Amino acid sequence: MKSFKNIRNLLVPLIIASFLVPVFTSQLFASVTGRIIGRIVDAETREPLAGVNVIVEETELGAATDAEGRYLITNIPSRRVNVTASYIGYEPQTYQDVLVIVDQTVTVDFRLNSTIIAIDKPVVIQAERDLVIRTAVATTRTASAEEFDRLPVTALTQLVGLQAGIRQDDTRGWTHIRGGRFDDVSYLIDGVAARDALVGTLWSSPKPTTDAIQEVIVITGSFDPEYGEAMSGIVQAITKEGGTRISTRIRYTTDEMFPNKDYNFGYNNVQWTLGGPIPLYDRLRYFISSQYFVTNDNTESYFQVPSHRGEYAAEGKLTFNVPRNFPLTRQGLKLTVDGHHSNYQWQTYSHDWKYFLKGVFANRVRSYKANFHLNHMLTSNVVWTMKTGWFSTALLRDPRNHDREAADTLGIS
Repeated sequence: MKSFKNIRNLLVPLIIASFLVPVFTSQLFASVTGRIIGRIVDAETREPLAGVNVIVEETELGAATDAEGRYLITNIPSRRVNVTASYIGYEPQTYQDVLVIVDQTVTVDFRLNSTIIAIDKPVVIQAERDLVIRTAVATTRTASAEEFDRLPVTALTQLVGLQAGIRQDDTRGWTHIRGGRFDDVSYLIDGVAARDALVGTLWSSPKPTTDAIQEVIVITGSFDPEYGEAMSGIVQAITKEGGTRISTRIRYTTDEMFPNKDYNFGYNNVQWTLGGPIPLYDRLRYFISSQYFVTNDNTESYFQVPSHRGEYAAEGKLTFNVPRNFPLTRQGLKLTVDGHHSNYQWQTYSHDWKYFLKGVFANRVRSYKANFHLNHMLTSNVVWTMKTGWFSTALLRDPRNHDREAADTLGIS
C-alpha cells in the first residue's frame, strides 16, 4: 500500500506537468543525449559473446550483450566517457575517451582475450574519433570543449562563425548559414529554444560562457523532425555538468601588458568555473560558471570615442540522480535545474554628439533564463523526457549618462 502511494505521488505531478508544458511553449525540444552500440566477440575465434556486461564509467548506465554479442546503451550525456566490458573467463577491456555526440550513435566494438587468472585492472584502449559521422542524416559539425581551448574565441557565436558555410556578422551579431537570412537559424541551449522571438537571433538572449560549454552542434541542410522554426541551420550548445570530483578553473585574458596605456586597448576577460558533487551526497552535483568582460580603448584620436564595453554573466546547473531503490526509477531518473543571468553594456559613437561625447547614452541588455529537465528511463530501450524553459531579455538605452545642463550650455541639446 505504501509503495502504491509513492507511485501515485510521483505520477500525478508529472502527468499534470506534461499537459501544462505545451501551453507555455510552442517549440519542440531537442535531445541532449547520444547512444553507444557495438559487438563483442572472442579475440581468437571471433565468436560472439552473450551476457557480457558493458558499463559507462562514472554513470549508472550499462547493458548486456544478446546472443549475437550486440549491445545498446542509450541516454548517455554528451561528453567523453570510458566504456568497460567485462565477462567471466576473459580480460576486462576499457575504451577511454569515447566521444558521445548529441543525437548520434557511436560504435564501440570489443575483442576480449580469454584468461584463466582473474585480472582486476582492465586492458585500456584509447578511442579514436570517427572523421565521418555515419549516423548523421544531415550535414553536421561538432566542436567539443577541447576545441574552445585551442581556438582564439571568447563567445559561442565566434566558434559557430568558424565553421564551413557560415558567415558571422560581428557588428550586428548576425549568423548566416548557407546564404540564409539571420533569422533563419534556430538556437538551442541544452535542447531548449534560446532565440529571441522579437529579434530572431541569439544576440540579446542568454548565452553560456565558453568555459561552460561541453559541446556545440551545427546542423545545416535537412533536419530531424524534433527541430522546428529553422530554415537554414540549427545551432545547439550543450553545457557542462558537475562531475564525480570537485574541479575549478580560472582563465584571465588581457592585452594590458605595456606600462603605457596608449598601447593597450583595455581588453580584460575573466572566466571562472566550479563543479563537482555536493559534500556527503554525491548524487547531487553542481556546476557554476561566471564571466566578467570589459574593454576601454584609450588610443589617442581626434575625437575620443567612448567605446566602453562591459559584460558580466553567471549561470549554475544542479543535477540530481534519483536513487534506483525509489519506485519507477529502476533504470534511472535524472532531474536538472539550471539558471542564467547576464548584463551587457556598451556605448557607440554618435556624430551628433562629437563635441560632447559625455552625453552619449549607454545601451544595456539584461537576460534571464531558467530551465527544468526530467529524464526517465523506463527500460533499457525506452526513455522519456520532460523539459520546460523560460527566458527574458530586455534592451535599455539609459539616459543617465546624458548631462543635460552641459549640453544646453554648448547649445547642442
